[in-house]
Amino acid sequence: MILLGILFIISPANALLTYALWIGLGFSVSAVIRIVQGISAKQANESWAWVIFEGSIDLLMGFIFLTHPGLTTSILPFFIGFWATIMAIFLIIEGFSGTRSSAIKIITGFSVLLVGFKCMFNPIAAGMTIAVWIGVVFLVIGIYNVVLSFSLR
Repeated sequence: MILLGILFIISPANALLTYALWIGLGFSVSAVIRIVQGISAKQANESWAWVIFEGSIDLLMGFIFLTHPGLTTSILPFFIGFWATIMAIFLIIEGFSGTRSSAIKIITGFSVLLVGFKCMFNPIAAGMTIAVWIGVVFLVIGIYNVVLSFSLR
């Protein structure tokens, strides 16, 4: 996710069709990671169901992006905004549930929520601006996943 975020920020003018395939791959990899995290959190008796559900949404998004890249390119800003909003809500819920890294989850969740709303409810501002915001969302989520992975040790 971090690499996708950097690519979007560096070169927003590139065709979104190519990125749709990479985004689908990123969602799929992220889904596997989140589902494995959820299964391991189940043994620790944490909020594993939310993590597995989040991974399932990532898996669905990855499937859609990989199987229909042309369609997803035209509605990419809304898709990303919707996904970011759902992920932000999960992060905020996890943060308030008192699990590890609560402050990081809450701050990341509200940051991603704002960007998700911007992408979802202002698709007219697509083009370069949306591509950069999509990059910011991927960068923030990617950094969060790295920080979370170190806290799971």
